[in-house]
Amino acid sequence: MKRVSLLSALTAALATLIPSAAAQTLIPMDSRPATSRLPAATAALASESLKVVPRELLGTAQQGADPQALLNWLRTEGAGNADEPLIVALDALAYGGLVQSRKSTESAARIRSRLLPLLEWQRETGRPIYAFITIPRHPDAVDRQRNYDVARLMIRWAAAGVFKELHVAWDDALPGSPAPAEERDWLSLRQKSPRIMFWSTPAPMRCWPC
Repeated sequence: MKRVSLLSALTAALATLIPSAAAQTLIPMDSRPATSRLPAATAALASESLKVVPRELLGTAQQGADPQALLNWLRTEGAGNADEPLIVALDALAYGGLVQSRKSTESAARIRSRLLPLLEWQRETGRPIYAFITIPRHPDAVDRQRNYDVARLMIRWAAAGVFKELHVAWDDALPGSPAPAEERDWLSLRQKSPRIMFWSTPAPMRCWPC
């Protein structure tokens, strides 16, 4: 299988994520062009109206996004009809961005508290959510097990119908990484919920729909 980067895999997933919609809302992973401008350009191909979080609200390598500011934007400028999809990188809401997801020392309970408003928003609005979350690369992550546990929680949310689709990406495939064994374990979870898709790098493993 052709080798691709994590960002390429996620962009490819976004390109086939949902059918054409009159309007869509996008909360990217962070402010890098590859994770903000490129996904926005891809989403715009299938939408007459695209609402994207302003770049200044997104995280950088030095400073993570303020999750509350992102949620405030979603409830105001990001408001839309009940059938308007939200495409969201959960790492932005949970940690402030991909870099911060590797460096964060906060507990899983604290991260969960940041994601709960999204669950409440979905219940209030009924809008479909197409979500992404990344399990950071080994051994760079400070508390990779915490990230893994949060991702498993998102699996349970997907199974409960919170997400229309959930895409889980592994940010590494290095020698000694636990990622391959984790993927095999998660395939059994995917059998219980058709809403879940897994991606691994350098080769993406597409498991929705199998």
